[in-house]
Amino acid sequence: MGLRLIPLKIRVLHPGDDLLEAVLEALKEGNLKLRDGDVLAVSSKAVSIAQKRLAKLEDVKPGDEALKLASMYDLEPNFAEIVLREADRVLGGARGALLTLKDGTLTANAGVDQKNAPSGYAVLPPKDPADFSRKIRVEVFKRTGKKVAVMIVDSRVTPLRMGTVGYALAVSGFKPVVDLRFKRDLFGRKVRITRHSVADDLSSAAHLLMGETDERNAVVLIRDAPIDLVDEEFDSSMNIKPEECLFMSSLLKKLEEGKEG
Repeated sequence: MGLRLIPLKIRVLHPGDDLLEAVLEALKEGNLKLRDGDVLAVSSKAVSIAQKRLAKLEDVKPGDEALKLASMYDLEPNFAEIVLREADRVLGGARGALLTLKDGTLTANAGVDQKNAPSGYAVLPPKDPADFSRKIRVEVFKRTGKKVAVMIVDSRVTPLRMGTVGYALAVSGFKPVVDLRFKRDLFGRKVRITRHSVADDLSSAAHLLMGETDERNAVVLIRDAPIDLVDEEFDSSMNIKPEECLFMSSLLKKLEEGKEG
């Protein structure tokens, strides 16, 4: 049987809830049992809420930089201030969003989001998602005896493409990237630079079922995925250096040229 993805309808989570308990409840309600080799793809927002990673907008006082960016890019000043606090670097923006660098990843608004957040709050990105995914994986084994993998899935936009896609913020239990360099293609030609992001492909498929509004599919069970289980965690190790990135290296070069001009 080929790859299967099964969305799990999770109850509405509240700050501090036991996320794994909610997952196990959803599995039971769906008459599903975990198997060795399954992958649990978990929404990053569900993780953040379980970690109580929320900020109350009215408690945040925007500084001068936040006020400037809010005016330039049509943002709430309080929200812009939260993004500034979370971002490692702000590179620019477009209407409604700032382009930021966060933990080595190019992302909108440093992962801060108001969608599906309680009224008056913003949800912050998860804290140490690789460690969280490891803890879920270990606890699943303790409770069920099954060896599974866990991915924390977030969404992002792709340069010059409309709409969001999923990507893996962190992975525990399988190698997220397969190195194809020096293998040969159909015509015997050596592959020079290609590495296959298996985790991002699986995350995007899971994100399709998770949705972006009121679906409540915060977890997707992935079955018969083309992975090999390992006892390791991955997050920033899936990133590459800015100077090695096609988009980032080009963007930074243009920014530097603009400063010199």
